[in-house]
This record gives sequence, structure tokens and C-alpha cells, in this order.
Amino acid sequence: MITSQENKRNGSTKKEIRLASQPLLVDKAVEMLESFIGKLPWKTGEFDFIKLALIESFVNAAIHGNKQSPDKQVCLTMEMTEEHLIIMVADEGNGFVPRENQEMDLYSESGRGILLIRASMDEVSYHDGGRCIRMVKKLPH
Repeated sequence: MITSQENKRNGSTKKEIRLASQPLLVDKAVEMLESFIGKLPWKTGEFDFIKLALIESFVNAAIHGNKQSPDKQVCLTMEMTEEHLIIMVADEGNGFVPRENQEMDLYSESGRGILLIRASMDEVSYHDGGRCIRMVKKLPH
């Protein structure tokens, strides 16, 4: 199931989409990102890092958060203010406690996604008991 809405107010634009917990639907999330901010004058490679953060967070929400349950959805919210792009990805799972000083284990089956997200975005925080990740990137000017 895919639902979408767009909202403009107070100098910001906000768009939300809800997708089934299927990792293959990440393409729909990337399409939304490209239509929302793809035409901005990003530095070389910067837009690709934002896409990487979105892909990792969506797949984490679908697989680890919602356990790919057909009854659960991933909610993706994008907001553009005058200065920042804010992306929030929320799942309906049990949440998790992020480790702040997580070291990368190249042989681990999981954990690298969070490190890639942190390296790609300017700010990363977790909310709602670890069910929502909020990522912020300063807009190019």
C-alpha cells in the first residue's frame, strides 16, 4: 500500500509517503527524494550520500523494524526548510537503542548501515524509542 500527501506552509515544504514493509519498495522512496530535492545544486556526490542514507534507513525500517510484516508500514517524511532537508523514516516495530560510539565491524551482518547514515548526513537522531530516525542535511546555496 502506498499513500502520499504534500503540505506547504511557513516557508517549508513537507511530503509524506507510507509504504509497505518491503525492501524492494525503496525505489519508491528514492523516486520521492529525487522529485523533492533532485534539482537542487548539490556538490558532486552529495546527493548520492543523501540517497544512500535514505536507502539504508528505509531498508533497516522494513527489515529490522517491521520484520517485513505485510501488516506494517514504513512512514517516510521529507521536509525542506529554507536551510535544511529533514528526512524522517519511521517503522511500527519494537524500536532499538542506538549505540553512540559504535565501532565498525566489517564482518558483522548488520550495523554498517547506521554508520553510513551518520557519515552521509549532518545530523542524525532517533526518536519514539528507536522507531524513528531523523536525518538532517544543510541545503546547498
